[in-house]
Formats: sequence, C-alpha cells, structure tokens
Amino acid sequence: MRTSFSLRWLPPLLWATAIFYLSSQSRPLGRRWPSRPSALAHVFEFAVLAALLHRALAADPQRRQRAVAPAFVLTALYAASDEVHQFSVPERTASLSEYRLDLLGTSLGLGLSQWWARLPDGQARLSVRQARRHRGEGA
Repeated sequence: MRTSFSLRWLPPLLWATAIFYLSSQSRPLGRRWPSRPSALAHVFEFAVLAALLHRALAADPQRRQRAVAPAFVLTALYAASDEVHQFSVPERTASLSEYRLDLLGTSLGLGLSQWWARLPDGQARLSVRQARRHRGEGA
C-alpha cells in the first residue's frame, strides 16, 4: 500500500527537528547527562531516524532493500552535521565517539526496520497484541 508523500516524510523531518533542537541545548532536558544514558540517547535518536527515513524512502515493498543504503547515508550525514553543529553550542562539543554511537543506532534502526518489514502483516500486529497482553494492557 502506498502512502502519501507527506505521511512518509513528515515523521523523519519532525524527528530530525527534535534532534536538532536537543543538540542546540547546552543542557538537553535541563541537565547534564551521565555517559551511559547519553550513549543510549544517541543510539535511540539515530535508530529512530534511520528507521523513519527507510520507511520514507521505501514507498513500496519493491524499493525496501534498495532504500537501506540511502537511508544509512542520509542518517550518517545528518549525524555528522549534528556533531559539527554542536561546536557552536555552549558546553557542547563534537565527538567521534558520539558519532560512532549515532552510526550504531543507524545500523540498529535499519536492521529493525528490515526485520519488521519482512514480517507478514498479521504476524506483526499479532506480535504487538501479544506484547500488550503480556504487559497486562489487554488486546
């Protein structure tokens, strides 16, 4: 099923805007983060961005595999620009180790996106229902 251009591209654009906003803050979310939560935040931010970009680029199932490389490159470039942008933010610096975490998140996000896309539609919905039921949220 094809989705409209705006439905595909609005989520990654909004997510990239949120990343830019947080990167513009000297103390994101009001405080200085310890290294482990900060590392997880980097991985999470860019995993989500990569998955959203993959979804936007793969408008139909035939394009799914071909969309992985462009999604990786776009996310990696955005991550690099994010690190460069942090040079101009007080109390922030660019870091190769943070960029590596961004790339790890990118790879994880694309891997999960590919895995999810390969599930039959019914199985994907069933998995979500089973997870909710397991947590006690009902069907």
